[in-house]
Amino acid sequence: QKYILTIEDETMEFDTVNAIKDALTDDDNFQTKIYSALISKYIGPLDDEVPMSEDDSVSDTDFPTFSGEAGSENDSVSD
Repeated sequence: QKYILTIEDETMEFDTVNAIKDALTDDDNFQTKIYSALISKYIGPLDDEVPMSEDDSVSDTDFPTFSGEAGSENDSVSD
């Protein structure tokens, strides 16, 4: 028995369910295809690339960290 997995326009054939699990675990390209297809199906396709730029008006304090998290202002060492 073969397992056929169709992602968008691509069809892949696997010998076992474990082969699919192994591909998910080991193959970053396979993971990307899976997540991309799921996001496209349930959230919607990405129409345009969102430009990423550094905005000087946004400071690190606008994105607070949790106490104990690296870089947190709330880090304290108690003896």
